[in-house]
Amino acid sequence: MVDLKFDPKIEPEAAIEGCMFQVGSVADERLRKNDLGLVGSRVVSTRDVMPWLQQAFETLNDGSTKTSSSVGQVSSSRLVSLKASLKKLYVHTLLTSISANVLVAVSYAVDAGPLDTRLYRGTETGVNWTGSADSVSDLLHDALAHIIKNIRADLMILCRAQKPA
Repeated sequence: MVDLKFDPKIEPEAAIEGCMFQVGSVADERLRKNDLGLVGSRVVSTRDVMPWLQQAFETLNDGSTKTSSSVGQVSSSRLVSLKASLKKLYVHTLLTSISANVLVAVSYAVDAGPLDTRLYRGTETGVNWTGSADSVSDLLHDALAHIIKNIRADLMILCRAQKPA
């Protein structure tokens, strides 16, 4: 059983300027919510990924809070909102390596306009020394951190492009 807890390595890297944004819903759309795949011939599972996933997305809100504290900025900025859904979360082994894979779909809306959906894939591969729950957890954390970093980069681009004149 893999215990996925929030990894403090996932934290805001830079302030997101040019707009306000909010993280709306975060959902797990996988059919088998507890199944994480196979490590060798051992089935890997977890209890609940939602707190882990939600806390990672909350780091995006933390960055917005830091950049949107002034009243002038709030009133002159557009609002970018996002909704995220977990599509895939699994691990598998190949001879002496273990790979973690996370796929998240994110829908963006600017000022409640039409949604633009993008897929983000995070992968991390390491040497499979023992296939322990901790090593699986670490790989999944790193894969999710990669996704959050890419979402943050896209938010920066969206905010710069949507900055009011």
